[in-house]
Amino acid sequence: MLTGQNGILTNAQKAREATSQAEAEERINMTLNAIKTEIFVQQVDDKSYSGLNGSALDSRITEIMKLDLGSDIVATTDAGETQDGKYSYELSGNTLTIYYYSTANNFTTSGSINLSATTSQATITPATSSQLKTL
Repeated sequence: MLTGQNGILTNAQKAREATSQAEAEERINMTLNAIKTEIFVQQVDDKSYSGLNGSALDSRITEIMKLDLGSDIVATTDAGETQDGKYSYELSGNTLTIYYYSTANNFTTSGSINLSATTSQATITPATSSQLKTL
């Protein structure tokens, strides 16, 4: 009743893991939508605004990520460099990808947005999670 495959403790752990995974997906998706909204707002005055400043992120985009995901979000050049339990991001060309990695709950989550000077190109790939491989 308390332990085992269908026990209360096992089901409580599964619920915690599912909640953590869903929260990470939702936070990434909300952040990506906030970035897309900021791009649209800025394009009212500047049609060429894309969220990029040269080959780097515009400070407005960085600030949105810090507000939504925490001030300790870090840039990474490889999804494998993400810190456990923290959000990170990678800018590759015009694509911004946000990651969350959790060994405690055995999953990784990522979502991305194509930063472009045209509103039709500011497309979002919603966050999805996958289980970490076990050895």
